[in-house]
Amino acid sequence: MMTMKWKPVVLKFLLVFALSALCGFYAFVRQGRPNTGIDDADIFMVYGKNLAQGHGFVYNIGDERVEGFSSLLYVILVAAFFKLTKNPEHLILLFNLVAVALALTAIVNRIDKLEKPPGTGAVTKRPFLSLASMVFLVWTFSSPAYITWTTFTLMDTGLWSALLLCFCLITSLSLSSRSLKHRFLASLVIVLMVLARPEALFWIPVVLLFFSLVLLWRERKLKPVYAFSFVPVTVFLLTTALLILFRITYFGYPLPNTYYTKVSPNILYNLYLGLEYFHAFATSSNFLRLATAAIVLSVFVSFNKIREKKLPESNRFLLAVSFFVIVGLFVPITYGGDYFDWFRFYQPVWPLMVIPLFWPFKHRIEKYMHSPSGVSRLQWGLTGALAILFSLEANPSWYKWSDTNLTLFHEFTIARDGRRLGDAMNQVFDGIACPDVGVITAGGVKYTYQGKIVDLMGLNNLAMAHHSGDRYGIKNHASFNKEVFYRQVPRVMVPVVVDNPAVESPYDNDRWWDATLKGLLREDAFHSQYTLVNLKKLSSSDAVRLCAYIRNDYLLTLKNSGAYKILTKTEAKPVPETAASGCLSCVGTFSVREVKRYP
Repeated sequence: MMTMKWKPVVLKFLLVFALSALCGFYAFVRQGRPNTGIDDADIFMVYGKNLAQGHGFVYNIGDERVEGFSSLLYVILVAAFFKLTKNPEHLILLFNLVAVALALTAIVNRIDKLEKPPGTGAVTKRPFLSLASMVFLVWTFSSPAYITWTTFTLMDTGLWSALLLCFCLITSLSLSSRSLKHRFLASLVIVLMVLARPEALFWIPVVLLFFSLVLLWRERKLKPVYAFSFVPVTVFLLTTALLILFRITYFGYPLPNTYYTKVSPNILYNLYLGLEYFHAFATSSNFLRLATAAIVLSVFVSFNKIREKKLPESNRFLLAVSFFVIVGLFVPITYGGDYFDWFRFYQPVWPLMVIPLFWPFKHRIEKYMHSPSGVSRLQWGLTGALAILFSLEANPSWYKWSDTNLTLFHEFTIARDGRRLGDAMNQVFDGIACPDVGVITAGGVKYTYQGKIVDLMGLNNLAMAHHSGDRYGIKNHASFNKEVFYRQVPRVMVPVVVDNPAVESPYDNDRWWDATLKGLLREDAFHSQYTLVNLKKLSSSDAVRLCAYIRNDYLLTLKNSGAYKILTKTEAKPVPETAASGCLSCVGTFSVREVKRYP
């Protein structure tokens, strides 16, 4: 039977989980009910499926070992889900919901424990949710960005956010209590963080160093610092050393392939992009401007009280939260931010940002509204007003969702169309050895395609990731190198699924593609080796057609097989002008309905 001590915690978890699920479902509906995560999530599933099948950490089965993912821990979890089912998307979603709900519940429970009626000693009877925890939940669920990124994108953002929230909570507790339980929990979270994201190699030492200095300044003795830091520092160093040793032994490099692909070696260039990213986030709403200022102020206020004989637990908690948010805001600046909408790299610390903004005033408010018998009407009324205010100001917000620009729909579309492209190529090349195919976004297409995919962006391509280049250009899409490409020369390049026999390249006049491939498709050297064709299998009952650049020697093989209807650009009939209406960003003669764009 559940004890009275744990019953409120379980009820809070059920409430938080229900809020996560309801908001997640609403966001899911507004995103068009995608049946997959985003394209990068499919990369996790490619590696997870291959690992579960015993092929190891590989992108293409039988090919090079490559760490083309940002979270080793998440891939291992995905592989475990593949052991249970062939389609683990729903299990991954459930895991993300549970992980986020558990971490949010832990923060809520801690906030409620710090609640004390003004002018009294121990709390005789606390409400189920304090005003502060209600504001925390309202802030967290006021933005669809946090819910979307941490749940049904199927990315590792939910896991990382849960670990950061837990690390923040344990750190604040460890400032006063260095019990064996807290040391064990801190060590466990540190191990999981190191395995979860490369940023942990910055997060953990910075946090431990900061709070070690806080303790040293406060206590003027080394013993408390030693008691606080020895176990977590030892665990961190040991885990990091073993992980780097594993990477060097297994993959040949000390860092994930994603680092070499995405981060420019020019530090100033990364900082420039990162500052732009931070500025866009901090100025995206009035509340974020206030929260950013409040966070910095909270650190200074907390420092002023550090030397007090009995530093209140609420101040320790506020100090920990404020510092975590500052680090969370700074870390993405160091590697140039991100190219995804909705500020993915700031979502893990989003729930904490409201605490410094609200915490200094909560006791004054509670002084006039505390009700010994439970939650007062004023508390509910104030929370409701804040819910409306936060929802109006958050960017993106539920209220602003009518703006078509405030959506991740395009990201889900890329993954969906990638899977369709992989299935289409399986049909077209059925009965022959599937050719290697060069693509830009390499998640969904590889998840379904049975042949080899050549990732032109280098995420899953060691040679492309480790070439000597400046990585200038579109963020996370600037690693393409022509010299590496002409060494690899995949037999099929940038295919799309089409519904008519016209042969026009959807990439010719597209600036995004031109920048990503650095003008490759306009070069004579490329056209001397590749021919743009429209390809259809004659024996297929399905009218699936591929438009692609095919290497000339492989094109000759397809022609000699007699199994394909092949049209080149000069052989195709011109498309009527009406067919070109509604094109997306100059995609030649393809209309939106005629081409399933696969960026």
